[in-house]
Amino acid sequence: FTISVLDVHLNPEGKYLPTTFNVTYWDRASGKMKASETHLNEWVRVGAFDLPTRFILLRAEDEKREILDMEFSNHKLTEEK
Repeated sequence: FTISVLDVHLNPEGKYLPTTFNVTYWDRASGKMKASETHLNEWVRVGAFDLPTRFILLRAEDEKREILDMEFSNHKLTEEK
């Protein structure tokens, strides 16, 4: 497989968070493409942590296409006891 990073978000500490990237799967024997996935991530800063707010996956394989869209909300940090 091949991962192609298209866009990243730089957090306050200078760490890269993946925003948009593509994963392509190849048939080893023939060299033909088997499937392609595009990943889209959105982030929110809560305290000193970067947490996901949305994840979208678009997958194309053979003659079908799938879309997965998840949203996360009400992020809260709890205290350790």
